[in-house]
Amino acid sequence: MARYHSPIFNIGPRPEIVDPKRLDDLFYLVKTLKSEGIYTSLSFYFPLWFDIKPHYNLPGYDEINNKIPFLLLMIDEKMQIIYKSWVRQLFTSVNPYTGLTLAQDPAIGIVEIQNEDSFFFWTFTHNNVPEMYWKELEIAYGNWLQKKYGSLKQAFVQWGSAKDKQDDLHTGRVRIFEAWHMTKEGSHRGGPDKIKRIGDQVRFLTEYQREFYLSMVEYFRQDLGIQSLISPSNWHVTDGPMLDSLERYTYTAGDVIDQHGYFGGRHQGEGASYSVRVGHRFTNQAAVKSPEDLPIQVFSVQDYPHTISEIGWPSPNRFRADSTFLSSAYAALQGVDGLFFFSVSDNFLSDASMKKFTASSPMTTVTSPAAALQYRRGDVEEATDVFYQNLDLERLYAMKGTAGASAIALDEFRKQDLPINSSETQRKDEATHLPSQQLDPLTFYVGRVVRGFKGKSSPLQAPEKMVQPDLTQFINHQQKTVRSVTNQLFWDYDQGVVTVDTPKSQGVTGFIGQAGRIQLTDVTIASQNEFASIWVIALDDEPLQTSKRILVQTMTEEQPLGFNVDNGKIIDLGSPPIGIKHLKVTVWLHLTTSTQTRITVLDENGYRTESSRTINRQSGQPRVIKLDEKGVYHLIEK
Repeated sequence: MARYHSPIFNIGPRPEIVDPKRLDDLFYLVKTLKSEGIYTSLSFYFPLWFDIKPHYNLPGYDEINNKIPFLLLMIDEKMQIIYKSWVRQLFTSVNPYTGLTLAQDPAIGIVEIQNEDSFFFWTFTHNNVPEMYWKELEIAYGNWLQKKYGSLKQAFVQWGSAKDKQDDLHTGRVRIFEAWHMTKEGSHRGGPDKIKRIGDQVRFLTEYQREFYLSMVEYFRQDLGIQSLISPSNWHVTDGPMLDSLERYTYTAGDVIDQHGYFGGRHQGEGASYSVRVGHRFTNQAAVKSPEDLPIQVFSVQDYPHTISEIGWPSPNRFRADSTFLSSAYAALQGVDGLFFFSVSDNFLSDASMKKFTASSPMTTVTSPAAALQYRRGDVEEATDVFYQNLDLERLYAMKGTAGASAIALDEFRKQDLPINSSETQRKDEATHLPSQQLDPLTFYVGRVVRGFKGKSSPLQAPEKMVQPDLTQFINHQQKTVRSVTNQLFWDYDQGVVTVDTPKSQGVTGFIGQAGRIQLTDVTIASQNEFASIWVIALDDEPLQTSKRILVQTMTEEQPLGFNVDNGKIIDLGSPPIGIKHLKVTVWLHLTTSTQTRITVLDENGYRTESSRTINRQSGQPRVIKLDEKGVYHLIEK
């Protein structure tokens, strides 16, 4: 599946009109992907694409500096009318290349309601939402409180001292506090009365957001006849242990639970959040040594499919060869149903220089064959639940939080929305001192981490079970290692080495140059490269022991021709082509069948080259293969 992530509206005088050129482009893309057996996932609304102009008839933005309509789609009826106009044109217009509407076309796999927006993120502030819309939300809150308590007066009795001068009983408007107040720190600063009040606010916003998604799902299904799976959104929250479970709960209004995540080192300079330029400063960071920070930690919701519709290791970063290796292995272990690497631009040639976000570089494209085959074939077994919590919504609304959450893992662009002093990740320094009920962040690399929902206010009633086993046999904080419950994945985050060892695929990624010979079940690997990923995978769906066609796939480091860095500062961006550091790798195949093996070097597009040789194995001896220094793929045929 490919995710189309682009605006489709017209930025002219009538914002409710879809741009016909963009629509035609999308129609052609859907047809072309469909002809290759590829589904399309549609993401067409992101608040950052829709700067409010005066003629949009969306008042209030002339009073604030921000012109991006954060939260507006969920609050304002006029914005919803514009949005529904886009959706109707998008899904009811006939695609001239297929003769079907997108609502009818089974090639549309997933439809996303909105990208990266939520009541529970840091953008929930008065700086981002004009007063008239904030007032609209606060009046709705007042009405909600009257239904819950019988009257606003009784609500304030329940809140005790947690009254505010902005509360107005006469107009029925009750103050809603900004994002920070819904964190553990913010809600608890004010004692039990403040906690009670913020708990009501969180419950109101949770129900409001989920009802919005339910209404949109109903519009998509009943009014437009859309048959695709529907994904409400994919965003992060201010405080993971307090709010992430509620954010995902609102997504249960749709069909798919989604999230986004990125990994990289520090990158500074003008435009560094979205570009790579001369003069920028950066640090290299290796994911294999930072397991707590990775975007492949998935807190699954019981009985729902899960995707990561944006994932990436942004540039610049010398250590990116582990990206698809880690993502393929650990997403499969956790039962994640789809990974979308971000992103492809106009075409591969346009991405021939260093870009901030690109899937069209060797690090992703060259390493995708083995990663995708291993993932989609199920070589890495999906694990059992090693941590399961059936969460009571009433307890979450009472601001008691959960046992933990996945890493925030924002890209540099959206990190700009964080307050200056906020933490970007879970607390790593406390990992070895977690109380028994807390979630060790390394648990995600042992097996499935799952949550269900229950409670009198929940339409979902997950099974009554609680799984919190002793994982010390899998996680060793002293030695800095973690082993999967399937015994197929092993992570040494002290050395920075990860191995996958399954019957059909075996390999290693990370700082393998200092690790010596890495012994797996059927393969031994050694490299003089400091950092690399090496995969040995069967192409014919047989175990390696009996496979007659095996791919050895490798990746080291990449950079454009002439790219130059001095003490962490970019001096020259270089130019095409992107080069790959030469390989210094030896592979030993411990296979019991066939005495003769033919090895062919493939080019970067997977085609055979003239470089080919035959190895005759002596009885009882492994086949020793010294890889061609310039070959990223080697085909082994028995």
